[in-house]
Amino acid sequence: MYNNTNTSTRQLDLTSISGSHVYDLTDNVQVVEHKEMSVLEAGYLLSIELKRQKIKSELEGLFLFKTKNNELDYLAANQDLRQLLPSIGDFFKKQFGDEMSLCLELMDEEFNWQTLFINIGVSSSINWQEVNELVDSFFDNMFDLYPKVAEKLNIDFVANAV
Repeated sequence: MYNNTNTSTRQLDLTSISGSHVYDLTDNVQVVEHKEMSVLEAGYLLSIELKRQKIKSELEGLFLFKTKNNELDYLAANQDLRQLLPSIGDFFKKQFGDEMSLCLELMDEEFNWQTLFINIGVSSSINWQEVNELVDSFFDNMFDLYPKVAEKLNIDFVANAV
């Protein structure tokens, strides 16, 4: 086991100015940190964080993330979806232009069933009938070409969320 114990005594000299008053605080403080973790656990946590950073850097500039880690962890576990996301993002950027936003949000649909939503923020002036036809066509193609990916994915449009 890896034992990380740090004990130190330090003198604090905190000076703060409030209005015309000056306060000097001096105190002896003993700081004790004790954390026990195996090297394997530490390596595992580092590995998870490195995976998250890699995925985030791959999708940066194309997608926003609703939460800090949920979507990244889901993509780490679903490589097939992760590999297609840049192409999917590019497809929607070409369809709606740069005046739109793409945000990934992981939703718990049912017990043991999660879906990654691509929330697309667009202006309300778009033709919603064309949008519905585009999404239907997109999912028809996804289910034909990548059925396992298509069942993990959903799309939602949010008007005026640009």
